[in-house]
Amino acid sequence: SPTIPPTTNIPTVPPSRTPTISPTDLPTSVPATNSPTTSSSERPSTASPTEIRIPTAMPSVEPSSLFPDGGTTFKPSFVSPTLFPTAFEGAVGSVGDENEVDDSEEREDANDDDKDNDDANDQVETITEGMNMGTEATIEGDATFYLMSDGANNVAFWESQLSALDVEQSGAKFLVHLGSASRRVDDCARSAYTKAKESLTNAPVPVYSLPGNFDWPECSDPESGWKHYQDHMMNINTNWDTATDYVVYRQQERPENFSFLWKRVLFVGIHMVTNSDADETNERVMDNIQWVNQNVEKHQMENIDAIFVMGNERLLATENIAFYEHFSNKKKNVDEWNDVLFVYSRRSGISGLSRDIGGVTDLHELRVGSEWPIMDVRVQTGNVAGIQFRTVSSRIGRASGGGGQDGLI
Repeated sequence: SPTIPPTTNIPTVPPSRTPTISPTDLPTSVPATNSPTTSSSERPSTASPTEIRIPTAMPSVEPSSLFPDGGTTFKPSFVSPTLFPTAFEGAVGSVGDENEVDDSEEREDANDDDKDNDDANDQVETITEGMNMGTEATIEGDATFYLMSDGANNVAFWESQLSALDVEQSGAKFLVHLGSASRRVDDCARSAYTKAKESLTNAPVPVYSLPGNFDWPECSDPESGWKHYQDHMMNINTNWDTATDYVVYRQQERPENFSFLWKRVLFVGIHMVTNSDADETNERVMDNIQWVNQNVEKHQMENIDAIFVMGNERLLATENIAFYEHFSNKKKNVDEWNDVLFVYSRRSGISGLSRDIGGVTDLHELRVGSEWPIMDVRVQTGNVAGIQFRTVSSRIGRASGGGGQDGLI
């Protein structure tokens, strides 16, 4: 079975022979109303699967003993272990903020933070053989959702924007915030995270959060920043009622990493930031590699048409090159990976799509622009996997294997 390559001396990757992608049609623009189209307590209807493919055995995951020691410098500590099921409904967005930092909320009772973590830890679930994947995990169709990065500090603005999203019209099921909840000017003040949480919980659909550079590694006090992120953002999805369309799991060693299979798309959120601590970075990147591999093994590749990985930093950043080379090698050398669309999405100043990274067919990087407007994404599954994207108020961007637009918004 494939193993995780070392972080150095990894062979380069020639192009592979994977199929091209084919576009689909996205819904029209989201209306700019100021009232929510659905409440956070509403649940989507759950369709009965029309076809479920019987999974076959997959290669085993590399052992955790491959991961090096974190060293003596600071690295984030984590809340109790985890993989817990979570909500399922729809979509969301976020933007804008002022440059002032309000620290008055620092005096709030910390018991609220403890309660948030307790609620999340009550929902612990572990990836096991024969695990529950949800009623829509293996149904072919279009997986539609929202992505955003930065923003959410101006609560009034974001409440207005999120309430205007028409989830029923777009078909979106969830939103992923790619980081950072805190801004550079905030220097990881507790109020930055509480404001981001307050803004995002106005969304009519579940929101999942990933840490960004300004959430801890670039803070003057990284340990304090990481604690604020854990307390207010990491388990933000628990603010929505749990549904059954898909089941969310979290990595035991790194509960900020999550995953779920929906509409034959394996969604994997990973902790991908820039940190000057080489030991912490090496351990975290290797944990991220293991997390993706473990999910492919447990969810079974026969059930997967696309792997959609989400993080904050660039795929080809120096500290992330081991992650890129590991999965580009799999796309080229492992038969069962050849027909799978692999997309890595991350925070960027400008939205767009970089196709066939390093010459590897169907290995793309989707760049999600900062703040507003957020991105509306559709991944098509079935006979031909494909991806489309747009901002909520722009024309559709299409990714195509030949003769189509470059997918730039």
